[in-house]
Amino acid sequence: MSRTDSAAEPQSPTPESSLPRSSLLRVVSNAASLLTTELLNKATNFLIYALIARYELGLGAFGSFSLGLLLVYVFQVFASVGLPNLLTREIAQRVARTPCLLSNALVVASLTSLLAMLAMLATPWIMCYDSTTSWIIAVLSLGLWPYAASQVFESSFRGTQRMHFIALANGIANTVKVLGAIWLLHHGYGVVELAGLLVAVRFLVLLTDVLCYFGWSGDRLVSWDRRYVRALVRRSSTFLGIDAAIAGWSAVDALILSKIMSPQEVGLYSAALQLLQPASLVYLSIVGSIFPAMCHRHRQSVCHLHGLNNSPAREQLQLYALTRWMVAFLLMLGLPTVVLIFSFADMILHLAYNDLAFMRSVPVMQIACFALIAQCFTTILGHALWAADQEGETLWIVVTNLTANLIVSGFTIYHWGLIGAAAGTLLVSFLNVLQHYLAYMKVLHKHPIDRQIINPIVAVIAMGCVIYFVPAAIADGLLATLPVSLQGLIATWLPNPQRFILAFLGTVTYAATILTWISVVHGGPRKLRDGFFAPLVS
Repeated sequence: MSRTDSAAEPQSPTPESSLPRSSLLRVVSNAASLLTTELLNKATNFLIYALIARYELGLGAFGSFSLGLLLVYVFQVFASVGLPNLLTREIAQRVARTPCLLSNALVVASLTSLLAMLAMLATPWIMCYDSTTSWIIAVLSLGLWPYAASQVFESSFRGTQRMHFIALANGIANTVKVLGAIWLLHHGYGVVELAGLLVAVRFLVLLTDVLCYFGWSGDRLVSWDRRYVRALVRRSSTFLGIDAAIAGWSAVDALILSKIMSPQEVGLYSAALQLLQPASLVYLSIVGSIFPAMCHRHRQSVCHLHGLNNSPAREQLQLYALTRWMVAFLLMLGLPTVVLIFSFADMILHLAYNDLAFMRSVPVMQIACFALIAQCFTTILGHALWAADQEGETLWIVVTNLTANLIVSGFTIYHWGLIGAAAGTLLVSFLNVLQHYLAYMKVLHKHPIDRQIINPIVAVIAMGCVIYFVPAAIADGLLATLPVSLQGLIATWLPNPQRFILAFLGTVTYAATILTWISVVHGGPRKLRDGFFAPLVS
């Protein structure tokens, strides 16, 4: 078999090339690393926007910088050409081939990032942007290559379940980003220089990733092969299509709102959705940390478990057992989050923006929050399809979602405006769940849902009863037991502190119910690892 064929067809893992069995501590550590990375990236970008406004560089400069970052997000998809997900899966299944995969992937990333950079440089000329915007875009385009190269190295960290290297690299870079932005703006520099800082930060991330790969991990690279490069491009093209469709899908509602209505509605819509992002980041971080184990679990079930028939050991080790557990676990996090957002959307918006104008976003937030339940299914089922080498199914799903969103949101926004945008998003999210469910059944021939989902459903019903049926007098009494200073602090931030007490009581009720239920089902707290967490640590 040639090297090209080996890139296209997975080989059976050997003891030397297989990942070690996942442990609960490893999963928690990896999830925390990815979540920290995402939160830091989001928070520092938001801080830079705030600094631009604080130093009064002007609305034009703010808009030019925002447009530049939007284009960077789009062209990064084409610079990385779908390699991160492909490499993570391949390395998780065959660790010994990491040097060969990375060496050839770096060549692919260099070529595609060069093409993406040229296309990004041509964009301001085609769109006839002003000189400041053109300079920002030109400078930011220089960061496409270090981004694509760092994604290659970070894919190896994900595949080998060493996500702490990713958190380290991005932690250092985000610190430099914030301090550098403050220094530049304090000394009178503008948004073009800020764009240069972001490019420098990209190179810093790449440098840290390289040091972690060659230094601390002790890995190496090998010579590249043209046939292998072509095979990688061919295999990653499906992931590229998925990423490109998702990028377009995420921008559809805002574009239609801006066309049919006004930028004000776009701002109100974005204000609501931004507050749902933390929950999505938690989902992605948890599932991203378990994805290498899912890939390895699928490879094991295919190659090594034929002799176990239908024994309990085989049931625990198969991919669908892990998928079922993850669906229930994500629902444990998602259902109480949705109840809190739906019940206290006005409080959340008041805390975040402290402006009555944003109260128009309350119904948007209440409708859109139910999409978080859909994400509990689609996030894990989508990764299960990737782990089973079925990214073609995912590509078809996201293209269908993009098409449906264009049609549905165009109709709902035209007739119901801002509320229609949220309703369209929710309808397409239900379609997304249906497509993922059918694709999963087609590939694995097993239902991704079992009785484990009863646990969070029962607990969230108890939570809802507390929030909606506990008398206000009880909340007042509990509030009165707090120290006067704490009561004053709560009253300062919240117009109705009694509702804060109800939210707290509901959350405590949910946690107590879910923990009691799980402990009873699995024979007590001491048996949780071998009972409740069995599919995860097997």
